Amino acid sequence: MRPIMRRIFFLVLLLAPWAAGADEAEALYASFHRAALAADVKAMERLITPAMRERMLVDRNTHQQARKLAAILPRSYTVSGRATGATRVVLNLDGMGGALLSPDGKPGRMRGKARLLREGAGWKLDYVEWLSAVEPLPFAPPTLVRPDLGAKPMAVQPAPGQPRAVGAPRRAVGAPAAAQPAPAR
Repeated sequence: MRPIMRRIFFLVLLLAPWAAGADEAEALYASFHRAALAADVKAMERLITPAMRERMLVDRNTHQQARKLAAILPRSYTVSGRATGATRVVLNLDGMGGALLSPDGKPGRMRGKARLLREGAGWKLDYVEWLSAVEPLPFAPPTLVRPDLGAKPMAVQPAPGQPRAVGAPRRAVGAPAAAQPAPAR
């Protein structure tokens, strides 16, 4: 085997466990998403870290919270990217549906991020967020404003109650400074 082929082979063997771990993490998030859409609190709690469990305890009525979560989550999603490490996987998600509507009243696009941490031999969901991915509204291009060069200059006045600069001559803005004769020697 050539040296370059041997290096590639060992690199693939080295990275294979991380790639497999990311697939397991994606499968765990899919399980969490299905449980959230079904408002199944017990199933969600088995898939999350203790830190996320604490963050989810905003209200004592977790079943009501789970129903609200099911209403706003997108019905379907795809994984648009992922960053994989030995103990952490971050998934970038794109979804459609949920309670967030687009400006035309149809179910809107959403973007999400999920962070999964390795705990023991498996993965647990530590953080998830979904935000509306509303496209920016079109705007008119800026119009060019041309100054009127023939306009009469305006006098600069201090704001009421503000002292005038000491020793500063009063002159109009835009008007050329008066030519001063050179001091006599």
